[in-house]
Amino acid sequence: GDEVRRGQVLMFSGGVLGVYLVAGTPVHDVSEQYLLSAHMVQHTVFTVVAAPLLLAGIPAWVWQAVLRQRGLMPIARMLVHPVVAFALFNAVMVLTHLPVTVNYSLNHHWFHFGVHAVLLVSAMIMWWPILSNVPELPHITAPLQMAYLFLQSIVPTVIAAFISFADTAVYSFYEQAPRMWGLSPEEDQQLGGGLMKLIGSLIYWGLIAIVFFQWYNREQAADAEPHWTDV
Repeated sequence: GDEVRRGQVLMFSGGVLGVYLVAGTPVHDVSEQYLLSAHMVQHTVFTVVAAPLLLAGIPAWVWQAVLRQRGLMPIARMLVHPVVAFALFNAVMVLTHLPVTVNYSLNHHWFHFGVHAVLLVSAMIMWWPILSNVPELPHITAPLQMAYLFLQSIVPTVIAAFISFADTAVYSFYEQAPRMWGLSPEEDQQLGGGLMKLIGSLIYWGLIAIVFFQWYNREQAADAEPHWTDV
């Protein structure tokens, strides 16, 4: 394949580091045994930090080598369509944060691992229309990227609001878990929802601003170029 750029190495390494920090350190144990807030931070890092960094760090020729396998390109083209990618990821987000799913995953570690894997993969699919570097499956235009990111910022906010403003503990596992740092189940729940909303909003709206200014600069540069007309 082509040479891997230093920026790609840094982004991929950052994605791996993000996964490690929330899945290979005591953060993972705290999220599985004590605090919902740590659990929400873990899922947020998987989906809006690690996933885009991993996707941006993988060179196009790696994806092209995989997609050359028979039958994979049509499936990939369907999955990374913006409507499908958006719907798939948000369906996974809702399903994996239902009380029955969370309580079951915290009592069955193999299932919890599967939830993390599905979250990470679905998040990479969701980010594809924004970050793709594969010519065969290109990213969408800048105006559509801004609209896509705006819509994507809404669903996690709804989930976070549901968790933050609930009158009682949503997840029975964390209601019965040993307490840490003097946080009651309700306070822990409010903190988790707030962190989910804050981190996600900062990243989505920060990227909207970056896409807008990059698009604006390209348009300005195009307008500044001389245009020759026949006399």
